[in-house]
Amino acid sequence: CWVCLGVLGVFGFFVINELEWSKCVGVCTDGAAAMTGRISGFKAEVTKVSPDVRFVHCIIHREHLTFRKIGCELNLIMNDVVSMVNIVKTRALNTRLFKILCEDMGSNHNTLLFHTDVRWLSRGKVLKRVIELSDELRIFLREIKPDLSALLSNEKWMCLASYLADVFDKVNELNVSLQGQSTNILVLTSKLQAFNKKLSSWLNAFNNGDTSMFTSLHDFLTVNELSLTTSVASVITEHMSSMLQFLSKYFPNLNINNEYNWIKTPFSTSLKYDHIPWAIKEQLIEIREDSTLESEFHEKELSEFWLRRQQEYPLISKAALLILILFASTYLCETAFSQLQIIKNQHRSCLSQHSLEANLRIAVSNITPDINMLCKNIQAHPSH
Repeated sequence: CWVCLGVLGVFGFFVINELEWSKCVGVCTDGAAAMTGRISGFKAEVTKVSPDVRFVHCIIHREHLTFRKIGCELNLIMNDVVSMVNIVKTRALNTRLFKILCEDMGSNHNTLLFHTDVRWLSRGKVLKRVIELSDELRIFLREIKPDLSALLSNEKWMCLASYLADVFDKVNELNVSLQGQSTNILVLTSKLQAFNKKLSSWLNAFNNGDTSMFTSLHDFLTVNELSLTTSVASVITEHMSSMLQFLSKYFPNLNINNEYNWIKTPFSTSLKYDHIPWAIKEQLIEIREDSTLESEFHEKELSEFWLRRQQEYPLISKAALLILILFASTYLCETAFSQLQIIKNQHRSCLSQHSLEANLRIAVSNITPDINMLCKNIQAHPSH
């Protein structure tokens, strides 16, 4: 099966490059059963040769699963929005006419955005653009699709669509903040904990009649001098409650005190470290009593601070780095795939394996090339 082939490929890579499994700290996966199966999956094969390897389910993938389901009524609204966008975007004539209409009305935008389930940030951007161009879209669809045009005049539909645009705009902000190269599992978990608390506060405020946290919804209600109906409020409340439930499902330890707080905040006065082994606890006490290290902790990045403790406090430094070094998401892998898709296109399909690897290495590297030095090392053609 393909799982066996994948395992053999990974093991073969380790053998060819003379890598030791004992030095593998963790593996980050998308959580598929074929990867995490304890009997015949990739995890089972890896733990046979390296039992101490930690397996992490990609945090960005779990975040996507958390906000994927939006409920029946909101899903119908999303389908209506997609239908509106497709009418304009799938026909070149309609696209040009809609652009002219937007320009004549002095709109900030003159085109809609396509929606695709593959792209995680798509839903929020599509909804936001439709809300911003709702007047233009209503006029444009009046003759072509009157039933869809009528929805843009329906107060309940517009309230729920505005709410969806706002909430997915906030989800997009969270998703982008989880991306990046200089991240670790502690930082990303902290961001999710913050979003979980914000979502709880939004729900409490909304139940008390406050809609100011959802700007599009608040503006629509204010401009049209409307108040939320019971049916709209119940749908929004149910959706926010379901998001909190899915957050606790995919991130079950968000509301529990993190056992690795001693890594994030070693100098905190409220820090509890009873669960740490005594050898590490003693070194942590020494670090906490060193005022010079406390000032350095606030100036340096988390990983750099613990790296600098390797000589003087080797046990606690190693314990901290074994957590910080874990990949919290498959972001780097997805970035490499995206770059490969750009490089390996139909116009460059004849690239050799060597040139393909070289181009990909340059594309994903953080090192800025020294063009002047490269030019000096290349001899000019004698005929010039």
